[in-house]
Amino acid sequence: MKTYWVYILASHKRVLYVGMTSNITKRMYEHRHKLTGGFTARYNVNQLVYCEQTNQVEEAIRREKKLELIRAFNPHWRDFSQVFQSRPNPAEKAYPQRCPSRFPPQRRSIPLGERRKLLRSSAS
Repeated sequence: MKTYWVYILASHKRVLYVGMTSNITKRMYEHRHKLTGGFTARYNVNQLVYCEQTNQVEEAIRREKKLELIRAFNPHWRDFSQVFQSRPNPAEKAYPQRCPSRFPPQRRSIPLGERRKLLRSSAS
């Protein structure tokens, strides 16, 4: 049975890359030695920061897309923990179960200028 890997690479400057492969060892060697060229070579993205394994290619593709969405939600690595600092007791049930709606997910269809406005408004 074939094994598939979904992985996230990072650079020292917080540039992220999400990928999928059937041979993680070979693929990491290619990224580290810049044998494939492209995005990871250009931005020196070669630190493996996350990986997961599956036996189904459809599941690997689905996970890769989900990880891309997570990365797109917070592309500037904003610290959302400030939302939770205003509550003194961690045992309270008043904690939100997910990030508040004032941090909307950023989709690629939103023009860059509009995205910047949204990010500025959520920071204030």
